[in-house]
Amino acid sequence: MFLQNRFLAFLFLTVCTLGAHAAAQQVKLSATSLTFGSHTPGNSSAPQTITLSNDGAADLSVGAIAASGGFSQSNDCATLHPGQSCTIDVTYISSIVGNSEGVLTINDNAASTPEIVTLTGTVLPPITFAPGTLSFGSIAVGTSQTKSVTITNNGSAFGIAAISTSGDYAQANNCPAILPAPGPTEPGQGFWQSRARMQGLRNLSPASLPLCREAERAARVPPRCLCSQLL
Repeated sequence: MFLQNRFLAFLFLTVCTLGAHAAAQQVKLSATSLTFGSHTPGNSSAPQTITLSNDGAADLSVGAIAASGGFSQSNDCATLHPGQSCTIDVTYISSIVGNSEGVLTINDNAASTPEIVTLTGTVLPPITFAPGTLSFGSIAVGTSQTKSVTITNNGSAFGIAAISTSGDYAQANNCPAILPAPGPTEPGQGFWQSRARMQGLRNLSPASLPLCREAERAARVPPRCLCSQLL
């Protein structure tokens, strides 16, 4: 009789526990990670939306929602009755060049709180040079070697004030006065080819290449140009 009573008590406790879980809040997220496209400093991405749903049988009280790591958020979440949902718009706003990693943290009264969504994105410099260094190695006197640098415009149209070299280097180019902003299907790019008669090492970084200035207006010019460095 004692064992039977203990079994009935255990069975009653199990049923109550299962019933409590069935009646609890159950959080469902439309995504657990977001990846944003790249942008340049001073700009931001288009927002991406996360849908937060209550699939449980009890009210879900949504508390603080925060985004970190160069991301921001806005939402219309409050108390969600069973079957209801709300939306969270996440925007990538960082102006720090490089890759960004952040998290969207959602606090609520569910057992799974906090809910976490991972966030990633990239900020590109306005202008990039690839490669950043040209190494010509050993070159015999009277000969030359050609190397290429790709100039990529990642942001607004910019003007090319001058392209120049120093030492045993020279260049000629057909680059436009203004390199346009990247289009929806083709980025605005220029190509800089160089060759030298003697061995040399030329550092071509944005800091040491003062060839670009901000354009006051955009012009309709081809998005590509060829610049050759000649002796």
